[in-house]
Amino acid sequence: MVVRRPVASLGDAEGRELAASPLRLAFGPRVNVLVGGAAGVFSLAAFSGGFTDLGFCTFALALAAGAQLVWPRAGQIPAVGVLLVMPWVTAAPSGGFAAAAVVATGLAAAAHPPLVAGAMGALGLWSLVATTGDPVLIGAAGLVYLGVLTLAWLVSAERVEAGERLRKRDRLIERYTLASEGAMTGLWHWAVDEDVVYLTPRAEALLGFESGLVHPVARWLDVVEPGDAETLRAELSRFAGVNRSRFEQRVRVDLPGRGSRTLLFRASAARDSAGRALRLAGSIEDVTAALRQESELLRSAFHDGLTGLANRALLLDRLSHAIAQGQRYPSRPFAVLFLDVDHFKTVNDSLGHQVGDALLRTVAERLDGCVRPSDTLARLGGDEFVVLAHELGPGQAEALAGRMLEAVRAPVNVMGHEVVPSASIGVAPGGPGYVDGLDLLRDADTAMYRAKQEGRGRVCLFTEAMHAGAVLRLELERDLHRAIDRGEVEVHYQPILDLQTGAIRGFEALVRWRRNGVLIPPDRFIPVAEETGQIVPMTWWILEQACSALADWRRRGLGRDIWVHVNFSGRQLSEGNAVSGILAVIERAGLPTAAVHIELTETSVLKQGNAVNSTLAALRAAGLQLHLDDFGTGYASISYLHHWRFDGLKIDRSFISPIEEPGRRSIVAAIIQLAAGLGMGVVAEGVETEAQAGILRGLGCAYAQGWLWSKALPASEARALLEATQITSGTAAALLSGRRPAGPGT
Repeated sequence: MVVRRPVASLGDAEGRELAASPLRLAFGPRVNVLVGGAAGVFSLAAFSGGFTDLGFCTFALALAAGAQLVWPRAGQIPAVGVLLVMPWVTAAPSGGFAAAAVVATGLAAAAHPPLVAGAMGALGLWSLVATTGDPVLIGAAGLVYLGVLTLAWLVSAERVEAGERLRKRDRLIERYTLASEGAMTGLWHWAVDEDVVYLTPRAEALLGFESGLVHPVARWLDVVEPGDAETLRAELSRFAGVNRSRFEQRVRVDLPGRGSRTLLFRASAARDSAGRALRLAGSIEDVTAALRQESELLRSAFHDGLTGLANRALLLDRLSHAIAQGQRYPSRPFAVLFLDVDHFKTVNDSLGHQVGDALLRTVAERLDGCVRPSDTLARLGGDEFVVLAHELGPGQAEALAGRMLEAVRAPVNVMGHEVVPSASIGVAPGGPGYVDGLDLLRDADTAMYRAKQEGRGRVCLFTEAMHAGAVLRLELERDLHRAIDRGEVEVHYQPILDLQTGAIRGFEALVRWRRNGVLIPPDRFIPVAEETGQIVPMTWWILEQACSALADWRRRGLGRDIWVHVNFSGRQLSEGNAVSGILAVIERAGLPTAAVHIELTETSVLKQGNAVNSTLAALRAAGLQLHLDDFGTGYASISYLHHWRFDGLKIDRSFISPIEEPGRRSIVAAIIQLAAGLGMGVVAEGVETEAQAGILRGLGCAYAQGWLWSKALPASEARALLEATQITSGTAAALLSGRRPAGPGT
C-alpha cells in the first residue's frame, strides 16, 4: 500500500501509528525519534516508467548512544515499505548519516518504511531526503555505494553477533564459576589433542597453581604424589580410550603450607563415533576432611571408646575369618581367651565410675603388653576382655592366660586409690567343629564362669562337659520360673540338736526342687535362683511354709520352745518392705517373733554393706534372732560380728569335716571361744561322725546339725519325728541314730 500525501499532512503521532504496521508508508523530513534513540528500516527500490516494485533491500539501523548498525537476520524483521521519489519535498535533515546517504545517491525524496520490533530491540522510522531535483532513478554509483554500505552493515552485524556470543559465553562461565566456588569444587577441561588444561580459579587453588586459567597437562600431574600421579594418568588414558560414561579417582597432593591433601577427580567425556574421547571435562574436590571423618566413624564403629581396643563387632568379624581359616587349614590352631575382672562392681560402687574406667584402661594396657601384633585384643563391654590368639594350641593358650593374670594382678594407683585387681579367664580352643564365632565366645565365657566358681583369679580350659552344664543351667533357669506354681518346690526340715542333751531344739528350713519327679541338688539351682532374682519370691514362700509348719507343730503340743531357721539373702533384706513383710508372715502364723531365726551368709551381708544395717537393727528390735551362716568362708572381719550384732553363728562344714586333725581343731575351738566372748550361740553344720560330735561337745559347742542324726525331712516326716521323741532329753539323739541316712548332705 502506497500513501501519496504531502509530508506536512503527517505528524509525529501518525508516524508512530504507522510504525505499528508493516504495511504502511510515512513521509517526513527528518529522523523520527521514538524509543531510546533514532532507528528505522530503509527500503530501496528502482523505477522504470512508473510506480512498480523492482525489488527490496531492507536495512535495520540502531542509532542510540554507542550502538552499532545491525543487519537483521532473515525472519527477525520483515521487509516493509517501498521507496518513492517525490519532487515536492524541499526540507532536508540537519546532517548525519541520513544526509550523507542522500547526497551520495542523489535521491530527491525517500519514504519512511516502518520498523517492526524484533530481537534487536530497534524501533522507529528513518527518512532519506533531498532538497532539489525531479524524480530520478538511482544511478550506478548510488547502487554501488549502497551495496558497499550493505556489506559494511553485514560485517558489523556479524561482529555484533560474535560479541553477543562472547558475552553469553562469559556469562555462562561466570555462572559455572560461581556455582563451583559455592560448592567448593573446581572445574577443569582438557582437549585430548591439546597439551593444556583449562582450570577455574577454585581448581587452581586446590592444585596450588597461580591464577592463569590455562596450564600444561604435565604441570597438572606434577603436584600429585608420584604413585597416585601414575595411577591418575593411566586411568585417564584408559577412560579416554574406553567408552565409559563416568570417571572417578582419588589422589594425594602435597601442597606447601597445607600438607598432604586428598583430592577427588571426576570426569565425563565427549566422544567421536568410534567412542574415542575428544574432550574431557570434570571437577576437583578436596575430600580430606570427609575421609578423615569417615575414618573416625569407621574406627568408632569397630573400636571401644574407653580403651581404644577392638569392640565386639570387629572381634566377631575376625573370629569368622579365623574359623574359616581353621576349617581350610586344620593344622593351624587358634584359641579364644575370655577375661573378666574380679569384683569390678565393688570398685565401681565404692570408689566411683571414674576410678572404675581408669582401672579398665590400665587393665587394657597390661593385656595389650601380653599379646602379639597378630592377635586381637577386644573389650566386649563392662569388665570383659577377649583375646583371639592365632597359632596357639590349648597348652600355649593356657600359658598366655597365665601371663595375662600375672600382668593384671600387679597393684595400681588409680586416682589416689591403690587397687589390687584380679581376673578370671576362660580358654576355648578353636577347631573345625566351630562355624560361628558366637559359639566360640559362648564356650570361652562358660569356662570363665567355671573359673569364678572355683575361686576366681584362675584359668579354666573349656570342656564339652561344661557346655552340657551350661545348657542344663539354662534349662533350670527356664523351669525354675514356674516351679512354685507347678508345686515342684518343697520345704524340708533338718533337725538342730542340743549337743549336751541330744534334744531337738529347732529345724533349719531348706528348699528342695523336685523337677520332673527328680530332686535337684540345692547347690545346682540355688545359685541360679540368686543370679536371676528368683530367690526373692522363693524365700518369701519358704518363710510362709516354715512358719505355717512350726505353728502346726506347736498347736499339736510337739514343743513350744522349738524354733525354725530361714535363710535370707542380703539383697532381700535391703528391700524397703523386708521388716514389715517378715513380721506380717509371723503374725499370720500366730508365732512369737523369737521362734523365727533369720540366717544370712557373710558374703550376702558384705555385698549389701550398710544397706542392711537398719533392717537388721529393726528385726532384732522386733525380737527375731539373727545368725551368721557359713562363718569363716567369706571375707568379713571379726569387727563385723559386733557391728551387726548377730545372736549366733554357724560354723561351716568345711571346718567340721577335718576337725579330727589337731591343727584344724584349734580353728574351730577359736571360733567357739570368740562367739562365747561376744555372747553368741554356735551351731556346727555338717556333723557326720560320732567322733566329730564328741570333739565339738568337748570344745563347748552348744548345737549341731548333720547327717549323723538326720537329713532334711519333708514336713510330715519332721512332725512324725517330733511326735516320736516328744522332745525328751536324750531320746531324740538316740532315736535319730537309728534313722541315720546312708550318705552325707544337708
